[in-house]
Order: sequence, then C-alpha cells, then structure tokens
Amino acid sequence: MKSLLLMFAIIACASTLVAQDHNVGECVRRSDIFRDAEYAHPLPALRQVVADKARQTRNTFYVSPVCYFSNGVSNVMVYWREGRALILWEPYSNGDGPSQRRHELVWSRRFLLLNRDVVPTIDQVAGSSFLLPKALARHDILDCVRHGRKFVLYKRPRVR
Repeated sequence: MKSLLLMFAIIACASTLVAQDHNVGECVRRSDIFRDAEYAHPLPALRQVVADKARQTRNTFYVSPVCYFSNGVSNVMVYWREGRALILWEPYSNGDGPSQRRHELVWSRRFLLLNRDVVPTIDQVAGSSFLLPKALARHDILDCVRHGRKFVLYKRPRVR
C-alpha cells in the first residue's frame, strides 16, 4: 500500500512539473517550414487545394512556422485568404511518399472555413473539433501572415 501511495505521489509531482514547463498544446520549439523535411516542399499540397477547391484565379496562402510539441509531433497552420479557410497541416508519416503528400491539406482533419466554422466565444465551441473561437482564429491568421511564408498560386483553366 505504501509503495502504491509513493508511486501515485511521484506521478502527481511529475505531471505538475511537466504542466508548469509547457501548457497543453503549446509549441516547445518553432522553425521555418523550409528547415523541416516534412514541410520543405509545400507547393504540391497547395496546388492540390487550388485544383480541388479554389473558385478564384489568384490564391494566396500563408504557411505558419512549424510547431514542434513535446511528444515529437509537429504541424503548421495554413491560412488561405481567398478560400477563407484555416487548415491544419500534419504530415502523415506512413511512407506513402510525395504522391500522397500533396493531398494532406485537402484531406486535413481540420479544414476550417472562416465563414462557417468560427464562433464568437469558446463557450460556443462546446467541445467540438470542427469549431474554432474567433480569438483563436484571429491569432492563427495573424501568426501565419506575420511569421509564416507567403505563396501565391494561380488556378489553371480546365482543359476540355
């Protein structure tokens, strides 16, 4: 019984120390996309979004710096101005190679449309992973624009 209590106390103290070090969901390190092999070639993925979803001829994307988490996972946010969208870009490391990588943005588990998926307050999110509070959306957009890389792509007319 004493060893069980001691183990519980050690776990409680360790989790408290970890929680004080970094907030949940907070980056422990950030880096430019061109310095990370998973994100260094964003154009095929951005072109796929334009090909599949763009309505405008000119499309502007802002790709945030890579966010590295303490568990080894990384991601970036992509703000698509003309598409009015925030897209979570996470690499799928299943070895499918470049042919699948171009679909990672189109198939993102969080392809959030600003006109539909942004709500005024955190209370209105109510645990949904498909809604984003307005303050967080604004923060992510500003991060992409101020600290990220800008890409402008043009939609090609379809050949009939």
